[in-house]
Amino acid sequence: MKPSPTSHCAAILGAALLLTFCAGSAADAAPVSVEVYQRMAAIGPGGRVPVIVRFAERSDLALLAQRGDRKQARREMLQGLRSQARLSQGPLQELLRRQGEAPTELWLINALAVRVPPALIGTLAGWPGVAAVELDGQVTPPTPVTLAVPSAPTGNVAALGVQTLWDAGFTGSGTVVASFDSGVDVTHPDLVGSWRGGSNSWYDPFTPSTEPYDGETNNGHGTAVTSLMVGAAAGGETIGVAPGAQWIAAKIFSDAGVSSISIIVQSFQWALDPDNNLDTDDAPDVINNSWGLENSLGDCVDDTSLHTLIQNVQTAGIHVVFSAGNDGPAPATSVSPGNYPEGLAVGSIGPAYAVSAFSSRGPSACSGSIYDDLVDDVFPEVVAPGEQVTVAVPRNIFPSGYGSASGTSFSAPHVAGALALLRSAVAPAAGESAADYRLRLERGLLATSADLGPRGADNSYGRGLVDLPAAYDRLTALPHLSVYDPTAPENNDHLDFGPVAPGSVRELAFGLKNVGGSDLTLTAIDDIGLPAPELSLVGNNCPGLLLAGEECMLTVRFAPTTFVSHSGQILVTSNDAPSPRALHVTGIGNGLPPPAQLLGPTNGAVDITLPVTLSWTQGADADGDVLSMILFIDNSADFSFPDLVFPNLLAAAAGVLTAAAGIILLGPCRNRRRLLLVSALLLAFCIAAACGGGGGGSSSAIVPTNSITTSNLSPATTYYWKVRTEDSHGGVSESAVWSFTTR
Repeated sequence: MKPSPTSHCAAILGAALLLTFCAGSAADAAPVSVEVYQRMAAIGPGGRVPVIVRFAERSDLALLAQRGDRKQARREMLQGLRSQARLSQGPLQELLRRQGEAPTELWLINALAVRVPPALIGTLAGWPGVAAVELDGQVTPPTPVTLAVPSAPTGNVAALGVQTLWDAGFTGSGTVVASFDSGVDVTHPDLVGSWRGGSNSWYDPFTPSTEPYDGETNNGHGTAVTSLMVGAAAGGETIGVAPGAQWIAAKIFSDAGVSSISIIVQSFQWALDPDNNLDTDDAPDVINNSWGLENSLGDCVDDTSLHTLIQNVQTAGIHVVFSAGNDGPAPATSVSPGNYPEGLAVGSIGPAYAVSAFSSRGPSACSGSIYDDLVDDVFPEVVAPGEQVTVAVPRNIFPSGYGSASGTSFSAPHVAGALALLRSAVAPAAGESAADYRLRLERGLLATSADLGPRGADNSYGRGLVDLPAAYDRLTALPHLSVYDPTAPENNDHLDFGPVAPGSVRELAFGLKNVGGSDLTLTAIDDIGLPAPELSLVGNNCPGLLLAGEECMLTVRFAPTTFVSHSGQILVTSNDAPSPRALHVTGIGNGLPPPAQLLGPTNGAVDITLPVTLSWTQGADADGDVLSMILFIDNSADFSFPDLVFPNLLAAAAGVLTAAAGIILLGPCRNRRRLLLVSALLLAFCIAAACGGGGGGSSSAIVPTNSITTSNLSPATTYYWKVRTEDSHGGVSESAVWSFTTR
C-alpha cells in the first residue's frame, strides 16, 4: 500500500532499532516496508502487525504459458506453484505455528500472511529465502452505490453491439465469469438461474456462508456489478451483456467494508481452483474487479503481491478486468492495480457517448502495457457505459429489484461480459495456449473499439467504446468497416456541421477503416444523396480495397447560401454487411452570435472590493435567434476548472437580459482533482432598464447593459472572466478574457 505522506522519523527509527535487535545482523535481513515500521511504532510491543512475507523463489511459468494443452498446462502450473510454496515456506510456517501463530499460505505468489507481535518481525526478515516483509494493508471497498429508480432504458448493453452476437446465437453459453465484490444476491430473479451452484461457486473468507449473499454496506454493489455481466430479462429487458454465461463470486469485502491484500490474494487462489481439486478445471474465464487501491490516486503502487498474482492469473488464461476509478475529470487520476501494465482498465461514458465527468483519466502512472499496440500507453484502455445504467439490486434495498447506478464500477462488467461473449463465439486455435488465447481476445477487443473523442487513442476514452461485432469479425477473419466522424458522438455515422454562416465554407471528413481480419472491398461510394451545392463530397482517397488495419477519408464540404437546414447522405457499398451503409450529413446556415463586450471591472483592475459586480453588453443576433449567455469566473486564464459558472443567462434577440440565473459554485479553494458541487443559488440581475440603462429594446440600436453581482470570491485573488453567448441554433461565440484582483 502507499506510504503515508507524513513520516514520523522518531517512530521509524525506533522500529528500525527494534528490527536490528531482533534480527541480529541487519545486513542479512530482507527489506521491511516503511508501513510495517509505522504500524510497529503505533501499536507498541504488545500489539500485532498483519504482514505478508514474500519469498524470493519464483516459478518460471514461461514454458507453461506457451503450451497448447491448456487444461494440463494449467494443472501443472497450479501444482508447481503450490509445491514451490511448501518447499520455500514450510520451515517458517512450522516455526510460526509452534509459537502460536496462524500463517496463511499464499501459494499463488509464494508468500504467507500472518499477524505477529513486533518482536517477531526481525525473525521474519532474517529468515533464509525471504525477499521482503510488507504490511498486509487494508483495501477500501468501492463507494456505496447511489441508486435511483430506473427510468426509460438507457441502451447501455445495446451500445456494445450485443444484439448482433445474440442473434447469431452467442450469449456467453459455456463461459463462467467471477465477481470479486461485496457479494451477490443469489435470489434475484435475474441472477438465480445463472449461478453455477455447488460447493465451488462461492467464496466467503469472513463467514461460513455456503450460498452467495450481498451485504447492505455497499447498497448491493456486487449484485449490481454481476447483473451487468450475466443479468437475464426477468424485468422485461435483458440487463446483462452475456446472459447465457454462468457466474461465481468471491466476497472480497466483508459486510463491515473490510478487506486486505491477503484476502484478495486468497480469493484469486480460490478462483484458480475453486473445488481444490487439480483434476477438475473449474476456474472462471473472466474475473471482474470493480475496486482499486483508492489511496493510490495518480500513483503506480508497486505492490509486488498484487502485481505477481495478476500476472500469474493471466498466465493461466483468465481475463482480469478492472474499473478505472471515479476521480475524474482531472488528468493523471489512474489507480492501481488497474493502471498496472497488465491491467485492463475500463472508463465510463454517458448516454450521449461523452466521457463521464467522474471517469478517471490518464496518463497512466505505470508504463509498459502488455498490449503494446500503441506508441504511448493510455489510461483507461477502453470505455463502456457507466452512467445511469439499469442494474439488479437486492430487493430489501429496492422492492422492485432494479435501480439506476453510475460509476466506472458499472463500466467494467460491460467489458467482462463482452469477453465472455467473445469466448463463447471464438474458440481457441489448435495448439493455442491459454495465455495466448486470452491475450488474442483482449487485443481484438481493444483494436476494434469505436474511436471516441480526439482521433486515435487518448487518455479520456482510451481506444474507445467496445464494439462487439467488429471484434468478432476481426477474430474470425472477416472484414469490418468502422466509421469515424469528428462530431460527437463519433461512432454514429453522422457528420453534423452545426451552424455555418451563409457565404462561409467548412469541411469535415469521415474516416473509413477496416478493423476486421480480412480485406474490405469498397464497391461503390455514392454521393448523389448530398444536396448540391450546399453539401458536396470534395475529397475521396479511398481505394477499392482496404487491407486489414488500413483507412481512408471522405471529405465533405458545407457551403450554405441561406439561413436554412441542409441534410443528405453518402452510401458506402462494401463486402461488410449490412451494405450499403448510409453516412448522414447535416448542417444549418446560421451566423454566429456577436460576442459579448465586457465593461467592468476594467481589464486588469486591482483592489476590487467584495461583492463584485461584473457587467457587459450583448448585441442582437443577426439571424433573429434567441440568445443565452454563460458567465465564467476562474483564477486561471485557461478556465479548465472554473470557480464560478453562471449558466442560463437568457437574452432576447435584442440582447435584453430577461431572467435570473443559476450559479454553480465550484471553488474558489477547490481541489482540481475532485470538483465539488457546493451549491446552486438564484441571483437577481441588474437589468439595464432597472439600472438606468436601455429599455425594453424595441430598436436593435439599443444595446442594454447586463450585470451580475457575486460575493462568492476570495479576497486578494486575481480572477479571469468571460461571457459565452449561444444562439438557439447552436452558434457559439465568446467575449475577450478580462481579469481583476480583489482587495
